[in-house]
Formats: sequence, C-alpha cells, structure tokens
Amino acid sequence: FFFKQKTAYEISTRDWSSDVCSSDLLSMGGHGAVQIALNFPDVFTIAGAHSPSIRSRESAPAFFGSGGAFERRDPISLAKSLDVTKQQFWIDAGQDDPWRSGAEALRDALLERGRSVEFHTFDGGHDGWYWGDHLWEYLPFYAGAFARNGVTLPR
Repeated sequence: FFFKQKTAYEISTRDWSSDVCSSDLLSMGGHGAVQIALNFPDVFTIAGAHSPSIRSRESAPAFFGSGGAFERRDPISLAKSLDVTKQQFWIDAGQDDPWRSGAEALRDALLERGRSVEFHTFDGGHDGWYWGDHLWEYLPFYAGAFARNGVTLPR
C-alpha cells in the first residue's frame, strides 16, 4: 500500500502536498515499493520491502526492459546510483526465503550510499504466513519513521 504520511485519514482527499509519504509492499511489490521510493524521493521518504523478490537482469521479466530501462526499475542499480539520504527503509526476508540474497544485496547497496536501513531475517519462507506473523514487527518501524519525520499518529 502507499499512503500519505500526515495521517491515514487524509488519503481520500488526495492532498499529496506532504513531502513525507510511505510505501510498503510484499514480494515483487517490495521490489516496486523501493524502486518507486528511490525514483521519487521527494514524495516517498519511507519504504518497506517485505520479502522483496529482487531479480537480476538475466531473470527479470521482459517488462523491466534492458540497459538503462532495467536500471531505472532495479532497486539495487538505483540504490547505487542515486544520492538520497533522507529516506528510511525496512527490508526483511525469511531465513528460508529463496529471494533472501537479493534482499541482502539491496540492504548492502542502500547502506553503501548512507541510507537508513532496518534489516531483519526472521524464521520462515516466502509466503503469507511469514508476512502475517511479522506484521507486528513492521508497524513499530512505520510509526517510528513517521515520528522521525514529525508526524504524530492518532492513537
């Protein structure tokens, strides 16, 4: 999901004037959340990638493109090339997740460029049970990230 940071209640107004927005998605959506956040750092300052399925150039779907088109869609390429340090990232993967090495490579690329990254490896694989089991770990990260950006969440 993508949401404006001021408060979740303001989404329906479509007032995107805040400079602090968040994206949070699972699996290939985790790839997309980070890619979009890196491509639009003035809009998305918080991104979560839960079991992101980061693909190499060789294994990426054709719609990722090749050459420069691939690099504009690949979170690792973007993390290595863009100089944006105000963003906060959460990345996690299961110990048995076949995509864990990509999540670790993404973490390393973000850290090399001085970005704030919270990374976790939990028990589990790449499935709905894993994500459901760890939802309660994700939420405090987002609440803290919002608070660090000066947003008080309703209780």
